[in-house]
Amino acid sequence: ASFDVKDDAPSAVEYLLGALGSCLVMGLQIRASRRNVEIEQVEISLNGKIDNIFVFLGAETEGHSGFKAITGEAYAKSDADPEILEQLWSETLAASPVLNTLAHKAAVSIGIQAV
Repeated sequence: ASFDVKDDAPSAVEYLLGALGSCLVMGLQIRASRRNVEIEQVEISLNGKIDNIFVFLGAETEGHSGFKAITGEAYAKSDADPEILEQLWSETLAASPVLNTLAHKAAVSIGIQAV
């Protein structure tokens, strides 16, 4: 993948947003199912703002190349009371392994071996 806006392949950061969205939608569906709440359709839209992409490209050193903000909205079609959906959503956000990894800054240690 590239940073060309016409590139059809997702970039690594787009995959990250996709993983987050997938985790949240699945988590909501799991919690709804356990409470016998039918969700007919669910869609999530996520946006990320990179702090400074030029750090990744090696052109600058100020800031970092990761997301500084991720925002979004989930849309659920259900006959359930909106308060129930809000509760299920809060539980989903609290339990999401992908969201928790991002929010709590996992310790990462990745080396390299010459082979």
